[in-house]
Amino acid sequence: MRHWQAIGIKIALIATVVYSVYPLFGQAGFWNLFWLSIILTGVSYALGDLFLLKRYGNLVATIADFGLFFLVLWLSGLLLSPDPLDAFLAAFFTALFITFVEPFVHLFIQRWVVQTVHEDYNDRTSYTSPQMNTEFSNDIFPGDVKSKRSEEKENQQKDE
Repeated sequence: MRHWQAIGIKIALIATVVYSVYPLFGQAGFWNLFWLSIILTGVSYALGDLFLLKRYGNLVATIADFGLFFLVLWLSGLLLSPDPLDAFLAAFFTALFITFVEPFVHLFIQRWVVQTVHEDYNDRTSYTSPQMNTEFSNDIFPGDVKSKRSEEKENQQKDE
């Protein structure tokens, strides 16, 4: 459920920016921009948010998202616009504006989606493990620490 919330936020962000910037630079139809937003959301969520964000962090995922957004928007802009300069500018500014807000989406995904999904997974699997593990350690009791300190003080007094 949390993945769908994150995808909904991401598609709303991307569609808002695409529908705001692209009409300024060219003549793209409603459905072309709609499908472009859907494709960008799916690819960036799968690659940038679920793969790169979890492994490399927010900065790397944001930089990779900018490159992905720019490349997809520029190549699709070449198909939608007759002028290559308009396609380049529209792709650059759209990718730039999406990238400004993308770190906040990454924070939401890190805190509410990935962390919660892993906690739910760990809760389900922790009770079904067939093996029980034991832990061995050297426990220190307060009485042991006090007796060691008193022995050290006695040894110091004897040495003096």
